[in-house]
Amino acid sequence: MGVNANREMVPRAMAIKFKDKPTAQRTWSFTVDGATNHADIIQTLKNNGCDIGSAHPEFAFLKLLDIQINEIDKYHAEALLNYGIKPDLEKNPVDRPDVWHFSIGGASVACTRYYFNDDTDQLHIPLENTAQDPYEGIMVPESTMHLTISSNRNRFFLETERLKVNALNRFPWLGCDKHTWLCTGVSGEYATEMVEEQEVKYWKISYELEYRISTHNLFLPNSGFNYIKPGTPARKMRAWVRSLSDPLDTGSEVITVACTMPVALKDDGDIDDNIEQSPQTRVASIKEFRIYKQIDFADAFGDVPPGSNIVLS
Repeated sequence: MGVNANREMVPRAMAIKFKDKPTAQRTWSFTVDGATNHADIIQTLKNNGCDIGSAHPEFAFLKLLDIQINEIDKYHAEALLNYGIKPDLEKNPVDRPDVWHFSIGGASVACTRYYFNDDTDQLHIPLENTAQDPYEGIMVPESTMHLTISSNRNRFFLETERLKVNALNRFPWLGCDKHTWLCTGVSGEYATEMVEEQEVKYWKISYELEYRISTHNLFLPNSGFNYIKPGTPARKMRAWVRSLSDPLDTGSEVITVACTMPVALKDDGDIDDNIEQSPQTRVASIKEFRIYKQIDFADAFGDVPPGSNIVLS
């Protein structure tokens, strides 16, 4: 059983639309000697120069993208050849470059600093009132940038991939400072695809990354109700503030009382105990805390894919 005769039918068809990619169609007719295997028809088309990816005989920029075979009756079949702009992809899905997609996002973050000068981007730390008391619990929206990386791999190494989740960039990556990128998730899907009549099995892996210009670290004022008193051994003490024995009499005795709100601490956890200086007069520094593990993003996710026209600077 096989193909006895074949020929291209006319007319050919072509469509060009504004803002759309041009397409074209060709139709082939086949006379067969019975129940013919579709592979025989495919091979006959190949012998006529009609293989997936081959050029259209009139418009070379159009490539054969798919073939549809319909059996008319026991002795006749028809093949519809569809042409279009071929994506710049390797036939084997594992050999294709990663695809990057950027999108916008947003988050709500704690506000601890502000721009005090309209002429510069210098930050004043911390966000505080005129009595130098820090504002607490202030949340502000912050725009973020999301990056989705889609890749094809022969295998899905679960142990390796799970270590990327909730990880920060240890080093600058894509021109961005360290700790500004966070991997928020990894997904994997087992897939199959036909390549030159051969079944290729592979994993479609997707990474979700989020960029935040303020980093993904925590920024908290170094203040509290207690302090560390130096000595041997060091002791944890209740923080205190200066006050008047009679708040309405400015000439009354200056006394020390337990603080009713957090006071600024030094880097060693102590407070100034100079009788002339109250801890309330010190500006609390901002402590930065990294709460996620960190990895080398260049090793984990690679660099900008070739031919993507992504400019880093």
